[in-house]
Amino acid sequence: MALVAEEKWPNLTNVFGAYFHEDRAVMTGTIDQTFQVIAEHFPVEDRKVILAEWKRANANVAWKGDFGDFLNDGFGVNMVFKDEIAARNFWNSFYDALIVSVRNESDEFWKL
Repeated sequence: MALVAEEKWPNLTNVFGAYFHEDRAVMTGTIDQTFQVIAEHFPVEDRKVILAEWKRANANVAWKGDFGDFLNDGFGVNMVFKDEIAARNFWNSFYDALIVSVRNESDEFWKL
């Protein structure tokens, strides 16, 4: 699964692997703080690319089973989710945080 995600959505896979690892809490704080760090580290045009990959991944992945495993194995997220709902909430919160950051820095209302 990791190779498939890396080939189809390389920027998204890179962000998840680089920011959501075992040292995340020490390096960037809470999940919401990590979303903020990502927004600060990536220019708005790069975040648009990441968001486009998120949208394609979200539309094309018919994951059967634990969504946390999908994030861990497919995208290199090294976090333990208490259940599938928590994993899906993380997935959706990532999108929400990035889209808000893009809209805050764009002159017009931006959407995919």
